[in-house]
Amino acid sequence: PELNKLEKNGLIHASKIVENGKYKKVYEIDQRGKEEFLKWLEQPIDFMKAYEDILTKVFFYGMLPREKAAFLITQLLQDIDKKVLELEGLKAGGCDKADFFSASTLYFGIDHLRFMKDWYSKLLTDMKEKEERC
Repeated sequence: PELNKLEKNGLIHASKIVENGKYKKVYEIDQRGKEEFLKWLEQPIDFMKAYEDILTKVFFYGMLPREKAAFLITQLLQDIDKKVLELEGLKAGGCDKADFFSASTLYFGIDHLRFMKDWYSKLLTDMKEKEERC
């Protein structure tokens, strides 16, 4: 959907090619698209944007049955584990092809996911301990 929106706004254009007997849609950024991208890139980072959706949900988990909240947190922990393995695979594959900033985002992603795993694991443990006390 985002690519269609960018194409409709004249920021990119698409062409269809045949590769290995299959149709493939290839996108290329236009000059205006490059200018808009650079404007976006130069804007300050809103570090809270990504956290708001996640933490809003967690804030309201008290409205769910405890078993459902525990299930959702456990499911999230499993998803985090899968993503860490995936990113560790990229790291092991060698970042020699990546520039400094690209490689740094990979390391950030791994560290951030590990932090999230620790935080959600503690949340789950605390939730279970509180349940046992009450």
